[in-house]
Amino acid sequence: KAIASIVATCIEAHRFQYRANMDIEKQIEEANTRNEKANRERTQFVALMSHELRTPVHHVVGFAEILRRSDQETLCPVDRSNYLDRIVDGGARLMRLTDSALKFASAEFGVLPLNETSFSLETLVEDCVAAISAQSKKNAVTIKVKCDPCSLVTADLARCQQIVGECLSNAVKFSPDGGIVCISVRCAPDHASITIEDEGPGFEDPQDKSLFTPFASTGDHLDRRAEGVGLGLPLAYRLARLHGADLIIANRPEGGASVTLAFPAYRVSQANAAGARSA
Repeated sequence: KAIASIVATCIEAHRFQYRANMDIEKQIEEANTRNEKANRERTQFVALMSHELRTPVHHVVGFAEILRRSDQETLCPVDRSNYLDRIVDGGARLMRLTDSALKFASAEFGVLPLNETSFSLETLVEDCVAAISAQSKKNAVTIKVKCDPCSLVTADLARCQQIVGECLSNAVKFSPDGGIVCISVRCAPDHASITIEDEGPGFEDPQDKSLFTPFASTGDHLDRRAEGVGLGLPLAYRLARLHGADLIIANRPEGGASVTLAFPAYRVSQANAAGARSA
C-alpha cells in the first residue's frame, strides 16, 4: 500500500508537471506568434514607407534637375512656374508623410508619452473645427456642431486634437460639394463621446480591420479629392487606444460614414455647466 501510494503520488506529480510544461509551451508559442506578426508588420511598414517616400522625392529631384539643366532665358515662364509648383507640392507631401509616419511609429510602439490634463470636449471640438475651416470652405462643406451639457475629460489634449482632426479632415475630404458634416458631443457622468458624420461614399466594409492598417487600400473610400498618405485613420486609432478609448466606424443608413471616439468612464470627470448649443 505504501509503495502504491508513492507510485500514485509520483504519477500525479508527473501529470501536473506535464500540464505545466504544456501551458508553458503554449505561452511560448503564442508569444512567438505575436513576435512574428509584429516583425512582419514592422517589415511591411518599412517597405510601404520606402515606397511612399520615393514618389515625392522623385518629383522634387526630377523637376529640380529639369530646372537646373534648362536655359533660364529660353525656359517658358509657365513651365518654370509649373515645375516649381511640382517641387513645392512634392516637398509638402514629403513633410506630411514624414510627420505622420513618425507620429504613427511612436504611437504603434508605445513610446508616445501622454501629457494628461482636464478639458471640455466642447473646447476640443471648437479647436478642431477652427483648424479645418480653410479646408471645409475650399470644399464648400458646412460643419454643424451639437453638444450635450458637457463633462470634463482627462486626456492628452494635443493627441485628442490629432484624433478628432484626422477624422474630421477625412469627413470633409469625402463629403460632396455643398455637403454637411455633423459633429455630435454626448456626455454623461460615466461616458463621453464625439461622433463625426459625413455624406460621402461611406466605408466599403466598416468591419474590415485593414482600415486601421497603414496605407491599406479599401475600395471606393480611398477615392478622395484631397491626397492623403494612408496613415490618418490608423494613427487616430492608435492614439485612441493609448487613451483606452475606442474608435468606432460605421456606415449611416441614409448614406455616408460615421466615426465615434468613445472615452472610457475613468477618463470622464466632473460635469461642466456648459449647455447644449448648435453652430
